[in-house]
Amino acid sequence: MKKLYTAALALLLSLYGCSAQTEMSEFKGVITEKSDSGLVTVESTGGDIEKGSLVSFSTANLADNGAKVGDTVVVAFDGEIAETYPLQITASGWDLVFQSEDGAVAMSVYSVTPEGCKVTFTNGRDVSYSFFGYRIEKKIAGGSWEPINDEYYEDESSWKVGPGCSTEIKLNWKDYCGALPKGKYRLVYQYLCDGKDKALLLSSEFTV
Repeated sequence: MKKLYTAALALLLSLYGCSAQTEMSEFKGVITEKSDSGLVTVESTGGDIEKGSLVSFSTANLADNGAKVGDTVVVAFDGEIAETYPLQITASGWDLVFQSEDGAVAMSVYSVTPEGCKVTFTNGRDVSYSFFGYRIEKKIAGGSWEPINDEYYEDESSWKVGPGCSTEIKLNWKDYCGALPKGKYRLVYQYLCDGKDKALLLSSEFTV
């Protein structure tokens, strides 16, 4: 009877895939250090790692998302945490969190052609913002985003949008990357609040 019960339990586990599933964990945090070798330290702001904890991991086998010290990222890992200082994990993925000042600052992309598009910047806050420097990222297999160029393209153009206002521009990226082949992309723009010295990021997806 014991052998029959054991065999039945094994069959149930195999049918439901319980023994083969690995539940992924993730947390959000702010990058405090980033070395040339790809070692990153992040201070957790919530998720599956206690808020305020410092966490280190290697990005050597991860896609380069352009993250730098001060940026907010979401990090996926296998749930294993080494109780060192800082804590150590093996990250399986990490993505930038594009900030939009609680949704009050927004960007939309439309009228897309292979050579460019129209962009509207909307500022719903009570201070002015300047929008400058962009890059284009392409969606690749697995859902990751890969920058077409490593640097943000700064064409000496800057658009200042006053409180409660919006501005429409025509963007021609021919000098930046030429005509884009068919695919899914996102436009990533830098923007800066008056009186601040740290640029934030906005993104909007589009299809060519």
